Amino acid sequence: GFTYTPEIPFPHEEISFSDISFGATTWIWHFDDGSDSTSSQNPLHTYYEMNTYTVTQIVMNEYGCTDTMSVDLLVEGIVEPLIPAAFTPNNDTQNDILKVRGGPFSSVEMTIFNSWGKQLFHTENQNEGWDGTYKGKPQPIGVYIYIVNVKTIDGEEYVKKGDITLLR
Repeated sequence: GFTYTPEIPFPHEEISFSDISFGATTWIWHFDDGSDSTSSQNPLHTYYEMNTYTVTQIVMNEYGCTDTMSVDLLVEGIVEPLIPAAFTPNNDTQNDILKVRGGPFSSVEMTIFNSWGKQLFHTENQNEGWDGTYKGKPQPIGVYIYIVNVKTIDGEEYVKKGDITLLR
């Protein structure tokens, strides 16, 4: 068995799956969106389209006995752009990349500046984010400025400006 959060995920929002099976030693997860399966016990996954997806968890114990659970997961809604208050590019695979969340968007533009106004990062690809580096060099802990311009698939336009804290 498994649980997941958030309970009602939106497109481009990371979902955390938590294994609650007993005695399992091997896990296989299928997410029903054309992505590769994973063998992580507690995977993270992001859906990019609104749809109902059948998430399947297959577990095996040390004796080779298997069990399977499938849950229909509804990904719905249009969400205005969301930017976290902080991120931690420390290569622990959690919150390592600053991305524009929300959507779905028909266009995205994100620019990051340091406190002196120097542009460190720019993208027009929602799936690309800032890894906390400039020209391959890790940037120091501190506060950085972002400007985000997006257009949702229903035509709404948003401009968000603010600051993000880089922690390591």
